[in-house]
Amino acid sequence: MRMKAIIKTKQFSEALSLCRKVIDHSCLDEDYTYYKYRVDSDGIRIEARCNGITIEKKIDAVIEGGEDTVFFTDYQLITEAAKIIPEAEIHAKIENQRLLVSYKNGSFFVPVLKKENVDRWLEINPDSGIDIKVPAKAIVVGAKSVIPFVSTDNTFATLRNIVCDIKDNMLVWVASNGHLLSKVTTKADRLKGNARWQMSALAASVLVDAFSKASADDIVEINVRDNAVRVTGANVIIDMVNPNTHFPNYDKVMPQTGEQLKIDTYDAVNALSRVSSVSGGASVIQVSLTHDKAEIKSTSMFDNLSTNEALHCEYSGDDIVFGVICENLRKALKAMRSQQAVIMITDPSHPMLAYPAEENDKDTSVQIVMMPSQL
Repeated sequence: MRMKAIIKTKQFSEALSLCRKVIDHSCLDEDYTYYKYRVDSDGIRIEARCNGITIEKKIDAVIEGGEDTVFFTDYQLITEAAKIIPEAEIHAKIENQRLLVSYKNGSFFVPVLKKENVDRWLEINPDSGIDIKVPAKAIVVGAKSVIPFVSTDNTFATLRNIVCDIKDNMLVWVASNGHLLSKVTTKADRLKGNARWQMSALAASVLVDAFSKASADDIVEINVRDNAVRVTGANVIIDMVNPNTHFPNYDKVMPQTGEQLKIDTYDAVNALSRVSSVSGGASVIQVSLTHDKAEIKSTSMFDNLSTNEALHCEYSGDDIVFGVICENLRKALKAMRSQQAVIMITDPSHPMLAYPAEENDKDTSVQIVMMPSQL
């Protein structure tokens, strides 16, 4: 096995960090705690796999002689070692079953692991399923917006994944923790048919990291198959298991009509943060609305402290009082990406719908459903 290459340090370190995200602390199987490298005249591809995800990141490199090579290293050793390299460029070569990395003022080596040439973990059948194209920024916005709403409670096992629906030239992202539901819609170039797939919060987080630095013109291709999904773009290939578990019909809980409350997002989030510091985020707060004022009241159960916050608002309905969990309302408003938010209210016992008063991105919409609480 022979290989010599000149590599840009920043690309190398970023690729290793991205791949390491897949191999998190819950991956204890030694069969997956490694990186796979494929070297050819076109550059170097670094691959990692674990937790139902395989990621491959291509980095540019000048290959000096030798033949196409595949080798493996421990993921922790190489990632930690790469962090200390000060120079912009490194030289790498395989020598005596070791990967030797040298730079101006030093060098290090990591052992090359003895493994068979492992193929990609998931087989993606190109002749079945559907294919769509989406701007990379839409992937980042959609995934990043719904990750905070994924359930981490085993009580809601059916809500442990993010659902992605492709329909009517739209890519719809949905996540819920049982108390809040986030629905983010982004435009897509549908090539054929409608489809649904699911992914873990970890997989969505990998997508965010993989495409967060993509340019505004970068396009990501998504190949949806029965058992797996492949996402390709910006020199990255990500394969994910498609679990296809049952997910509730989110359209049934989306309010269609109601009175509108318009409020300053920044002021409301700050007020709720102050209330939360007294009463605790999980406590139920009382919200009283008139046509031009929103009053928030809360009392601490432990030290008899109470807090009142009054905010200017515009409310189209009659005076109303309802209860809601403080952290849920704060979390929903933080998800808005505009100066003002609108909350659609039917009555104190029905779900409420929050959305930005004005979308910053005309190709993306955000909606959050909140369940009220009994006072």
